[in-house]
Amino acid sequence: MLHVFGTLLPGGAERQALVIVRHSDRRRFRYSAVNCCAAENLLAPEFAAAGCEMHLLDKFSMAYPAFLWRLRGLIRRLSPDVVHTWLYAPAFWGRAAAWLAGHRAIVASTRTSKPYRRAHERVLDRWLSRRTTVRIVNSRWIRDMLVEQVGIDPARITVIPNGVEAGRFEGALPRAEARAVLGWPVDAPIVLAVGRLVEAKNYELLLRAMAHVRIMVPDARAYIAGWGPLGERLEALRARLGLDGAVELLGRREDVPTLVSAADVYVLSSAWEGFPNALLEAMWSGAAVVSTRVSGAEELVLDGRNGFLVDVNDEGNLAWRIIQLLLDASFRKRVGQAALESVRARYSMTAMVLAHEAVYERAAGRMASAALEV
Repeated sequence: MLHVFGTLLPGGAERQALVIVRHSDRRRFRYSAVNCCAAENLLAPEFAAAGCEMHLLDKFSMAYPAFLWRLRGLIRRLSPDVVHTWLYAPAFWGRAAAWLAGHRAIVASTRTSKPYRRAHERVLDRWLSRRTTVRIVNSRWIRDMLVEQVGIDPARITVIPNGVEAGRFEGALPRAEARAVLGWPVDAPIVLAVGRLVEAKNYELLLRAMAHVRIMVPDARAYIAGWGPLGERLEALRARLGLDGAVELLGRREDVPTLVSAADVYVLSSAWEGFPNALLEAMWSGAAVVSTRVSGAEELVLDGRNGFLVDVNDEGNLAWRIIQLLLDASFRKRVGQAALESVRARYSMTAMVLAHEAVYERAAGRMASAALEV
């Protein structure tokens, strides 16, 4: 197996790929990976520690045709049984390079409901998809979008939702102890969000909603764990809304289970998603959640039962749902318990890894098969 990445930042897709490498049956699968951005290679040591042979080919250090030709040469030299491209850019040049290298067992993962940035990419994707053995998506919404809007054969698409690496959340601290460790106020109502500071996560919506929340719950606070290019813009908006001291940007964190344990409400404010891994992990931990109606979230959250769904950019309804949960501890606990029970039965790491192994074996044998859905 050869994984092809555009970057190796600690995002949801990269971490799911790392879980596959760590937990696949090594008697049947051997992994290598190529990352195509030298400046964004943070997870490479973790892949290497998991036994994945790593290669770096920096697409920014050469002209695009030269990069494509060198990637083709690397794939030909490594001669994998299956090439698996991850996320947006590798779905184009990764599959093209594999095809030019003579490989016909190609798997591509699409994990966002907003897959195209330019008009011609839809046509190019349709062409490449005819030369792709299996397209993996992590939500039914994305599958339907690719079939209806791009014209991809549904028999070539497999739905594999994200899975939770449960060991990360074993032995999580109780709420009071977690807050003591983090230095958070013991009794303050706390909202948490986790994810990179990028346009898709739509944190401006969360900040605007928090301005409303503070009117009804004056001591409410919000913490956002993540890093990215929009940090300064969010800090400026925080100041304009008068939320200095009420909203804190935590930067990149490795202690997400502790953060979730310490919070009262988890919020996903995204404008678009694939299948939000951070939301799934929060629900796995028993958090009461409020999410925008985006791909994946609508499959996880049963509105009013195990969490709340609000329309994208509806700051008033988002604020109201947060307020409801913050002000009613018993209701919040019931919602969180329902979230835990609903996701632990379906979204395990084991199921996700086994489903990928089945796709790899099918692709390596290039066997005709109906689309799978986990």
